Amino acid sequence: MKKLPDKLYGWYDSPEQEVEKPTYNPPMICLFCVKKIPIDECRTVSVMGIASDKSFFYRVHKKCHEKATDNEIINYESSIIDNYQNTNTP
Repeated sequence: MKKLPDKLYGWYDSPEQEVEKPTYNPPMICLFCVKKIPIDECRTVSVMGIASDKSFFYRVHKKCHEKATDNEIINYESSIIDNYQNTNTP
């Protein structure tokens, strides 16, 4: 599992939440390179866990996302779900 920078991904607790009001809205920092993202260079990516009401998302530079391999993207997205489950389990 890839170690993720703290809270560079956001989430919604339920499908009924308004898009503009996530439970946690992360800063505009790229999950891949950990640098600030200008709005015109931002790509927001949604990630769903299996059998979960939570919906996760992260932001990346468009160029960082395009340069990443499929395996790198899968690793980041799996790490988001694993990281959340490991830090938020009772």
